Amino acid sequence: MRISIGVKIFGIAVFLTGVMIVASVLSESRVRDAQIRIDVLAEHLLTLADKSGDLKVIALEEKFEFREIVASENSGNAEQEQHATQLYEDYYRKFKVIAEEMRIEIEEGIRILPTAERKLELSNIRLHLESIVAAHEQLHTLILRIIARHAEGNEAAKTELVSLFEEADEAFLAADDVLSTEIRDVVHSVALKAQEAEREAIAFEHVVTGSAALLGLLLAAFMTQALLIPIRRLRRASMAIKEGNFTQRIEIRGNDELADLSDTFNGMIEQLQQKERTEAVFGRYVDPRVIQKLVDDTGDDAEDIAAAGRQEATIFFSDIAGYTGISERLTPAGLVNLMNEYFNMAGVPISETGGILDKFIGDAVMAFWSPPFTPADEVARLGCKAAIGEARMMEEFQKRLPDITGIRVGAPKISIRMGLATGDVIVGSIGSSDKRNFTVIGDTVNLSSRLEGVNKFYGTQTLICDRTHALMGNGFTTREIDNLAVKGKDESVRIHELVCEGAPPPATAEAFEAFAEGLKRYRQCDWETAAARFEDCLRAKPDDSPAQVFLKRIELLKSKPPGADWDGVWRMDSK
Repeated sequence: MRISIGVKIFGIAVFLTGVMIVASVLSESRVRDAQIRIDVLAEHLLTLADKSGDLKVIALEEKFEFREIVASENSGNAEQEQHATQLYEDYYRKFKVIAEEMRIEIEEGIRILPTAERKLELSNIRLHLESIVAAHEQLHTLILRIIARHAEGNEAAKTELVSLFEEADEAFLAADDVLSTEIRDVVHSVALKAQEAEREAIAFEHVVTGSAALLGLLLAAFMTQALLIPIRRLRRASMAIKEGNFTQRIEIRGNDELADLSDTFNGMIEQLQQKERTEAVFGRYVDPRVIQKLVDDTGDDAEDIAAAGRQEATIFFSDIAGYTGISERLTPAGLVNLMNEYFNMAGVPISETGGILDKFIGDAVMAFWSPPFTPADEVARLGCKAAIGEARMMEEFQKRLPDITGIRVGAPKISIRMGLATGDVIVGSIGSSDKRNFTVIGDTVNLSSRLEGVNKFYGTQTLICDRTHALMGNGFTTREIDNLAVKGKDESVRIHELVCEGAPPPATAEAFEAFAEGLKRYRQCDWETAAARFEDCLRAKPDDSPAQVFLKRIELLKSKPPGADWDGVWRMDSK
């Protein structure tokens, strides 16, 4: 016969519940007695003590006002008499209201308290309360008479009444002290009895609860022995899973829920193994950080895909120079092998700098740096660092090219062109309802692609926009190349060549200084001086393509001078 774990646990729970019910019934009377005293103490006696203090405060306020009136030299004033009379009538009404509230509290305490002794004590308090109320009425009557004599200017009668007031006030204070003492004694007595009853109830409940707990422990220890071994097996297997070991299997014993759990656990391991294989394959197509962001940003509904948002990012495009010619020299298998090796190496600098490898487009690579994958103030610097890493990578790639292509003699020369632009883009999951892609779109993406192509015109390897140059920080060598309006754009952008990290060789630095001066003179239409500076650049760096480009452009501008409104912007008529 199969007895499930739930039935076993439920049986123990029912037994212990029965024991606790018996204990509760046995201690109920003790707890009830303590609770009654606590309730009376909290709800009535402490309130009674507070209201007794309120009576004394009203009496003191009356006495203070009375002293002010008696000491006043402004006698015979009917208006003052009316004001004082109204004031004391208000005090009198407050006193009566509080006294009535105290009577109610006393009656409730007498009704609730279980012992005759406490009821008698509260009855005595009621008598003292009536005494102090009577004393206050006498004081009130005397005060009103004194106010009347004061208003009449009858000092002799007022003095006689003041003497009577002093005697009545002493009687009132004595009655008030007796009342306060009686209330304090009852509060103290009830509190002590409540504490005693509470201690007895707690002690009794502890004994019964301890006995029930001991019995429960014995039963639990017996059942634990039956459950512990399979649970330990599950724990050891779970810890191994946590460490990434998905080869675990649990031996199934018995026919209770633990056996079912072991079988389910084995099935879960099989699913995890399948998931691990899936992630290994899928991770080659989508950056794991993108997958995690989509999971984090997507709602509970799988259809609720995370929305794209606008933010500043740095976009990277690279392309292989002369790719068509290279592909014609290789077999299809050789070309595939070449491109796989190239893309493997091209992805390293991007991933090392925290960039997202967006896609491969033929021989081109597109990547971007943006929050939350990289810090917002680091996107330009990391993009430039990756571009320089790509240039270094190509040097190593060229050395391996004979082994990759199988061409030992006359292996093709491979170089890449790169463009980087920084600006506002839309980043996120973009596409149709049934097929989407996590990517970036916007003018900055187009500009980056155009800058990659513009390298061909200037003979450079890496061009960056002015925004990237402004945000890249220190540690890089760059030079301004031109103020350019790419095809399809009226707005111009200053472009810079990204040369290397750190300082360049002295000859290169000399060449760049001459180029900068030549560019300045060029924009001032000082063709002769500009040409001389560009020639100085070529003497220091004979293979400097941008200087050659500007020398040819100057010859063109000499033959066809620009208008007086020329802004120095060179407008491209091709991509």
